[in-house]
Amino acid sequence: MAHHHMFSEVYFNYRLKNHAEVKRRLLEQYNVSDSENEAKWNCNSTRIELTRDDILPSVTPALKEFGDELRKSAKIFMDSCWMNFYRMGAFQELHNHVVGGCQLALVYFLNYNKKTDGKFYFYNTNTEIISTEIATLLSGPVGSFGSVLYPKVDEGDVLIFPSYMHHGVSPHNGDDLRVTVSCNLRFQIN
Repeated sequence: MAHHHMFSEVYFNYRLKNHAEVKRRLLEQYNVSDSENEAKWNCNSTRIELTRDDILPSVTPALKEFGDELRKSAKIFMDSCWMNFYRMGAFQELHNHVVGGCQLALVYFLNYNKKTDGKFYFYNTNTEIISTEIATLLSGPVGSFGSVLYPKVDEGDVLIFPSYMHHGVSPHNGDDLRVTVSCNLRFQIN
């Protein structure tokens, strides 16, 4: 008997080739002391709003490769972007980016030590409605109903994923500042 996966989720990981230059420029331009906590979020990380001109030229290669991977010609619009700062103990609660017509989310790991820094994760909301019995029955060689996925990322990586995918960041355990850039994207297929 054949088995088939349905409604599978996908995310894209791209290594920014000019990461060192982008990191230097952004960290010289923006300082954690200028960042604020977003009052509507239930987290203790801080952030600074960025302009499209601050980040779009840097992530354009990732967006182009994303389009090439999908074999679609699309115009991508960056609606908003911001820089996130995580000090020791800081985290980001579970959330998604389904706001204002956003279709895709982007996370760029600007300053990141995978051994000590808070881990980015995706959360499968389907596990909230699946019984333990069916999850156990269908797990293993046929599929997986795990609730959390920690993608393998390194400093300089850019993740692009559907905006409805829930995600968060575990508490940051490093002494150094963990810094990411996040963006809300829309697209129009040509």
